[in-house]
Amino acid sequence: RGFESSVYGVIVLSFASSDIFVIYYFRMYLSIFVLSALHGLVLFPVILCAIGPTPPPAVKALLQHRQLQQLQLARQESDGALLSPEVGTGRSRGLSLKEKFRKREQAKRQQQ
Repeated sequence: RGFESSVYGVIVLSFASSDIFVIYYFRMYLSIFVLSALHGLVLFPVILCAIGPTPPPAVKALLQHRQLQQLQLARQESDGALLSPEVGTGRSRGLSLKEKFRKREQAKRQQQ
């Protein structure tokens, strides 16, 4: 509520007829508001991210597990296990998804 009431007061000062009020109070308070908003919304969160606390062990273990899964997935893709022969390196070990879908569709047609 303090910020809100200060903003209302500064807005009123902007309509003042005296130059001292407009120059000194309005510009000074407006610059303080802008700088404090930038500090609170930009600078402070960046500093907290840089030097903030370390995550709890459970979160750290979860992040490591996800990174390991991503590495394993990348290795499988580079080996050609998940790539279709049309897209991949020609070293595909299994059927592509399109081929599996086609075989399922053929099996369904034969059952009917």
